[in-house]
Amino acid sequence: MKSKFLTIAIAAVLALFALVPAAPATTYTNLLQGTGTTGLPGNWAGGTYVLRAQVDLSTLSNKLGAAVTRDDVLEVLQIPSNATIVAVSAHMSTLATLVSTLTNGATVSVGDGADADGWVAAFEVTNPVYQTSFPTRSITATSTNLTYLNTTTNMQTNAVMTAGAIAVTPAYGLGKLYTTNDTLNITFSLPPGELGVLDLKALCTYLP
Repeated sequence: MKSKFLTIAIAAVLALFALVPAAPATTYTNLLQGTGTTGLPGNWAGGTYVLRAQVDLSTLSNKLGAAVTRDDVLEVLQIPSNATIVAVSAHMSTLATLVSTLTNGATVSVGDGADADGWVAAFEVTNPVYQTSFPTRSITATSTNLTYLNTTTNMQTNAVMTAGAIAVTPAYGLGKLYTTNDTLNITFSLPPGELGVLDLKALCTYLP
């Protein structure tokens, strides 16, 4: 009887937690490197550069002034207007150590102010494989039945027109020209743990 009561009580508590809305996500600018073209490499105008940033999870809370929570956005690299990002890579050079079951399955994605995973789709912070924005393409064919009058035979003719739509994954896999200032951001799906280092690189050209 006591065991049954305990089971019911636990179920009630879990149901209560399910009704509590998640804390709103926060956008942090504390890690941001450069403003406009300030802080970017050398003679920025008319060049091609590899922009780099490193995010150390062990010092992240101190730099942000708060612990990272679910869906928080961390602005990491400044992208000036008229810059074109050609490709992006992300790599956990030191794998994250998850400290509790609450962080199991934590992922990180790379995007910008318009698309949170436009550059690199979400991958687990315990995954050692390099993640890149190099695109994969898929083609979806759509067929349309057409009916028209053949003026030579004066008879109705049926035909099928097939068109193909090409989808690119990730969304920015073919590169992106930024017409206004923006930022390269990372987003964690869950608190990422206390250890681990994320290396972020972006191949960028700039024509003012």
